[in-house]
Amino acid sequence: MKSAARARAPARVARYCTPELTERIEHRILDGASLCSLSKQPDMPGAFTLYKWVRTRPAFAAAIASACQFRDDLCADQVADLAESLGPAAQSDIHAITKRLGQLNPYPGERRER
Repeated sequence: MKSAARARAPARVARYCTPELTERIEHRILDGASLCSLSKQPDMPGAFTLYKWVRTRPAFAAAIASACQFRDDLCADQVADLAESLGPAAQSDIHAITKRLGQLNPYPGERRER
């Protein structure tokens, strides 16, 4: 029975990890979500599943990594715009953006340096 379940597992994953779901996850990451926060939503897979897909599905991992990189670039642009337009008055807004960005890194699937 175990070998039959293992044989069916890739088909099950392919059925659930669809391009549409991947695109929804990418859009939510761009809005500032993390995989952990997404897993708490009722219409998303659990955290274990999402992180397993990052480890085992290269296309999914690449999509998530590019969404995270784009989100980071967008936040950096926001910080630069705030600093340029408001100067020292925007310090609290800049701090909030950089704090959130620090909480979201490292990217899923990336190894932490020790």
